[in-house]
Amino acid sequence: MLVFKGISRGRFPFRTAWMTSAFLGAAAGLLHAASSPWALQAGLAVPTGGGERWVGSNPAPTLDLIKSFDLPSDDTLRFRLGYFGFSAKRNDPQNLSLPPASNSFPASTTNQLIGFSYGVEYLHLLTRNIYGLGGAGLAYLTASRSGTVDLTSASLGPTSFNYSAAKVVPYICLGTGYRFTQSLALEGRFQFSTMEGQVRPASFPNGFSPSPKANFPGLTTPTLSLGLVLGF
Repeated sequence: MLVFKGISRGRFPFRTAWMTSAFLGAAAGLLHAASSPWALQAGLAVPTGGGERWVGSNPAPTLDLIKSFDLPSDDTLRFRLGYFGFSAKRNDPQNLSLPPASNSFPASTTNQLIGFSYGVEYLHLLTRNIYGLGGAGLAYLTASRSGTVDLTSASLGPTSFNYSAAKVVPYICLGTGYRFTQSLALEGRFQFSTMEGQVRPASFPNGFSPSPKANFPGLTTPTLSLGLVLGF
């Protein structure tokens, strides 16, 4: 009989195997597919805070793909892949670094804020039909600005320009929903993230030497959304 030195038969290998099997069995028991394991959520979102200052307060469509797992407590664990996109015409001044100094210039632009997110949410039943949720994840945010900036004060005249800033940031969310059926719900969510300010290269059609830099001011991006969740 082969015995490995330092390992007593009947203690380490068998106990470890039993504990591993018990852990995997418990994990499998905790997570099992919900009655409607997949769902689409379509709705409208409104930016607030810094997001509102960047793209206004007009609502924009959102679309999320959701994978759900039921827990023994009748609560639900969900994984969410989400998208939102805001766009607005703005007349905010643009701060540019034009050597030898930085200045603020009048501008007329289209601003955009686009986000892709992936995260996990915990749903807790408050009543038979009403639930609350909380979650966290990561979002890839892109803020861009394109249009015309008036450089007359720099003896250059009006010209078109564009720039963008992008970053992966953490987010948190809270929400509540009402289940009409096991596969249909109305859900409201609040999602919050922060995008730091950046100095970004700005693109001009006529070219400058050295290239001007655009000062992206940074954003807090709280959004409120309301949408229908359809399970399948």
